[in-house]
Amino acid sequence: MDGASFCKQCRNPLESVDQFCSKCGAKNESNLSHDQAPKETIQLSKHISPKSATTALLLNFFLGVLGAHRLYVGKIGTGLLMLVTIGGFGIWVLVDLILIVTNKFEDKQGGLLELTQNSSPFKTAIIVISTVLAWLLLYVLMVLALVFYFTSGLVYTIEHQLNALQSGNIEKAYSYTSKDFQKTTSINDFKKFLDQYPSIKNNESYFFNTREIENNLGFVKGTLTAKDGAKTPIEYRLIKEDDTWKILNIKVVPTGAAIMINNKTSEPPSTTPSQENSLPKLFEAKGNKYSIRYPDDWSYVSPSKGTIVFMGKKGTAAYHVNVNIQTILSKKSGGKYSSIKEIVDDLKTQLSTKASNAKILSQGEGELPKNPKRFHGEYLVFTYTFKGKTFKQLEFIISRDDELAFYTWAYTAPSDQYDINLPIAKAMYESWIID
Repeated sequence: MDGASFCKQCRNPLESVDQFCSKCGAKNESNLSHDQAPKETIQLSKHISPKSATTALLLNFFLGVLGAHRLYVGKIGTGLLMLVTIGGFGIWVLVDLILIVTNKFEDKQGGLLELTQNSSPFKTAIIVISTVLAWLLLYVLMVLALVFYFTSGLVYTIEHQLNALQSGNIEKAYSYTSKDFQKTTSINDFKKFLDQYPSIKNNESYFFNTREIENNLGFVKGTLTAKDGAKTPIEYRLIKEDDTWKILNIKVVPTGAAIMINNKTSEPPSTTPSQENSLPKLFEAKGNKYSIRYPDDWSYVSPSKGTIVFMGKKGTAAYHVNVNIQTILSKKSGGKYSSIKEIVDDLKTQLSTKASNAKILSQGEGELPKNPKRFHGEYLVFTYTFKGKTFKQLEFIISRDDELAFYTWAYTAPSDQYDINLPIAKAMYESWIID
């Protein structure tokens, strides 16, 4: 009886076509269809992709931020999405990298890319960790390479100036400075500055570890090594002129002396070894978030809210000069002005209407020496006549980076005393700290 079986309940012979036992009525389990039969757990292996896992790994490693590995396996949509998002800012690339090295990355048809076979959990963990660390190192190197590439124009200008100085061509070195720099710093002043710091002219090598670009301004910081081995920390600030970077400011760090932005070079007080000694007194305006140092023979008054005036004491050479700091609320804080330009325009209007013989000598971009990256603005140098006497004034207008207020810092002196007291004013300005 081919195809016959027996009932599991009563052992009655059954035909293969019988659904139930004719004797006891039990269900013929040997005749269950595939869908009705008791199911067994069956492991269905996914098919292996014809795409090379090694190729996908390399594409992910070097071009993952462009989605190249996903485009390679046919995942066009997500590949383009990775391209737009720069690899999900690197996170998506890292996730795909781990999937590839653990044999869990699929192609468009769902096929697995097999990188390794029968790897132990320990070996897999080692592969994942080493691959991720290698990728992170490559990512950092790529970011640094991009930074150096996009800021290479800054260093290009500085390098050419240093090369010109090495060969003794001062005129050519001067040509790499900006128009604003040249307006108020003559080539003779430039030569005096170089004579003051021979390590710049006698440089043998240089290294710049900080390069930053913000709009049309650039900031470079590094170290010059002279032929005698002496190392000099130096800072440069540059501005874009006609698509070319030009030097706006050079600052030699150790002594605090510098060619201030578009301001004539002046030597620091030579009788004092440090700023704390030359400016022993410290004024702190905690409510206005700044502090500044001033000389021992100076005093200060506060004629109005937010205004401080420093001046030489009676009987001193600086009695007729003053340094004025004013804190001006922005429109954001309920004040009158919303930009530095509005303050400058208002100052020019006051000069033309309230002062006699007013003349603007120079104007340009300025910065706070203690923190040039956070606080910068504009400056003006002008002269005017008051009660028959001619005065000269240097004024900086600085904006807070939180846009809550502006600061004006002004040095005013009779014209014949301006240059004499400028080193003191400059030292005070360089000590000014805004929080």
